[in-house]
Amino acid sequence: MKTTFADILQKTADEPCRRMAAKVPQWAGVEGMRYPTLLCTEQCSGSAAALLKAGEAAALCPTSGFEVADLTAGIGVDSWAFCTAGARVLHNERDCCLSAAARHNFALLGMSGIEFSTIDLTPGTVEPLLSDFFTTPDPSARICYLDPARRSATGSKVFRIQDCTPDILELLPRLFAQARFVMVKLSPMADIDLCISELGAEHTESPCRKAICIGSGKECKELLLILDREHKGEPLIQVRDGSFKLSFTRKDEKTSEPTFCETSDITGKHLFEPGRALAKAGAFRLLSQRFALRKLDVSTQLYCSEEQNPDLADAGKWFRIIETAPFGKAGLKAFSARYPRCEVSARNLPISSDELRARIKAKSGGDIHIFATLVNAQRTLIAAKIE
Repeated sequence: MKTTFADILQKTADEPCRRMAAKVPQWAGVEGMRYPTLLCTEQCSGSAAALLKAGEAAALCPTSGFEVADLTAGIGVDSWAFCTAGARVLHNERDCCLSAAARHNFALLGMSGIEFSTIDLTPGTVEPLLSDFFTTPDPSARICYLDPARRSATGSKVFRIQDCTPDILELLPRLFAQARFVMVKLSPMADIDLCISELGAEHTESPCRKAICIGSGKECKELLLILDREHKGEPLIQVRDGSFKLSFTRKDEKTSEPTFCETSDITGKHLFEPGRALAKAGAFRLLSQRFALRKLDVSTQLYCSEEQNPDLADAGKWFRIIETAPFGKAGLKAFSARYPRCEVSARNLPISSDELRARIKAKSGGDIHIFATLVNAQRTLIAAKIE
């Protein structure tokens, strides 16, 4: 059947709904929901991440009657989650079209306890907006939440806090004047330590109380910073991915004593590859210590063990090591003959994954993964089967 222009228009119109059904399944069965642009559905939080953030907000304010000012609210998924957690919520979105769509959608969802505004955040507008919204006299029951735009004026992606819109660093003193807590959603590509240091001269002086790497399906979806104007000391780093939860400080990581493989022949053992959220957090030494894993090498962030650890099921991928060989012409030739279809990864060696694939001459696909990396200081090829 020939595709018509009308078919294309209908597909374009339906795409935001399909995207939102995948990201926020709780809204999928509600007739008449409005999503004005595809961009707003691309940039909004998924419901799992939004509900996680709402749980964190409720934990910060254990007494009833806490308030959340969602200052860059977009289509309102985070506002919805905060409201379901029991908060009185301000949905502020400078785009009047998105604000109207959120108001319409929340009415269909039967949501109450949400106020709406369309203020463009500036140092001059944010304090009056917050003073008009917050009613609780306790600043510890007040939270400001921001998901700043992470694109420059030219449309390129940005990752530093001060390059986002609005500028969190510029607004932060005014936010803290009204609320004890500020929660900031950042790109999963943002550097955790750089963000924390930008918020204060040193980590111990930063108001960052917690940095959470939020994962889903072993991918890192976002970085959440929880700022506390009364916080002193080192921030807690946390990984949340499915049922997996890991909390630590940079001091914990630095002082951890990992164990290492005693030989480069690890055939028959189980191989663990950390997922994106876990890798983002940087708990490489600590991971070995807390979960009884052996690092393949000092700077190789792959691990092996005699048995799979079920606690890590949502934190990364498990493989069964079929065979190993020295990384060299003979090993590459042998693996090329035995594994014509496989996935490949080069780690901790002066070769890219694309170069490795070219040298093995393998097509993508199948359940075999070949790693080229250092194992016990030896350049090694590993053929492993996904489990």
